[in-house]
Amino acid sequence: MSRILEGVENIIVYIDDILMFAETLEDLHKTVSKVLEILKENNLTINTNKCEFDKTRISFLGHELDENGFNIDEAKIKDIRRFRPSSTVSELRSFLSLASFISPYIQGIADTASPLWAITSSNAWVWASEQQNDFDKLKEQIVNCRTSLGYFTEDQKTIIYTDASPNALGAVLVQQGNNQPPRVIATEADQQLQDVMHALETGVWPMDLRNFEILSGELSMRDGLLVKTGCAVIPENLWKKTLSIAHEGHPSTAKFKNILRQRVWWPGMSKAAEAWINSCSVCTTNGKPEKLTPMDRVFAPKSAWETIAVDFNGPYSKFDGVSILVIVDYRSRYIIAKPVRSTSFENTRKILDMVFDKEGFPECIKSDNGPLFNGEE
Repeated sequence: MSRILEGVENIIVYIDDILMFAETLEDLHKTVSKVLEILKENNLTINTNKCEFDKTRISFLGHELDENGFNIDEAKIKDIRRFRPSSTVSELRSFLSLASFISPYIQGIADTASPLWAITSSNAWVWASEQQNDFDKLKEQIVNCRTSLGYFTEDQKTIIYTDASPNALGAVLVQQGNNQPPRVIATEADQQLQDVMHALETGVWPMDLRNFEILSGELSMRDGLLVKTGCAVIPENLWKKTLSIAHEGHPSTAKFKNILRQRVWWPGMSKAAEAWINSCSVCTTNGKPEKLTPMDRVFAPKSAWETIAVDFNGPYSKFDGVSILVIVDYRSRYIIAKPVRSTSFENTRKILDMVFDKEGFPECIKSDNGPLFNGEE
């Protein structure tokens, strides 16, 4: 399908689905006629009962498309509404899979869904009032979502924002059209910032704006926002929200401040960041992370069986507690695997003796320094 329709503009082909679009109805008819002609030339037929023509909104690959962009398919919203509380892991996984398909439209969905995903990997099925509340909250987020995602345009400036937390990885691709003025976050409603912007224009600084006046050389206005050396000056009623967003993932104090300084500014921001860290129960509980031991680069030995690695895999409950003693040659990647009932040194030594009698003694044995491998014997 992609090959025979190559070169036809304003179409998207996905397996046997064809989406055609245009700015005017006349142009759309020309594209449709051209596609139908190519299909006929290649002895391909279409099912007219499954076709839709001259639409301003259409369902395609699980999304509702219109002139403004992507929207959640109403059919999927109905499916979410019909989901009853899960009684098995399989039912819960089906619900979460559908929620994951819709997730690009919903901010912060991973935080709501992560307790439910944890149930699917748990050894014991648990569904109590807490799980029911998480289930209802996720359904409500999806059913009430009215977010639209815009179409990508190659000639517009593109910015990618990424973030990570213990629950998820996230990314947003953002474009700002030349004909679309940016939304102003809460600056218009902040009287102090409005006074600062007026002072910048007039050069007259009231005494109560002294902390801004000393920085006047770094301040400017851009698209209705107050900016300090490329960073947005945040209105007071958004300080807490800004701190909360920047603190997702619980970075260290130094990193937290750096995240803020690269993007935003307001008077006293550094002290506010320190206070936020000190009030965070997660940061207080975990304390400072331990400094990780740097990894050593391992080079391949010059010959086979010069250096080997040993470790245990398992035990496997479905095989009545059997573990696997795994021996890997660093050079050839040759693997020897021996099932064992016991991981004691005495039992391990017998197996190693048999292997070394056949393969010879290596010059070096590497292990994880567990109790079995670091004792005197």
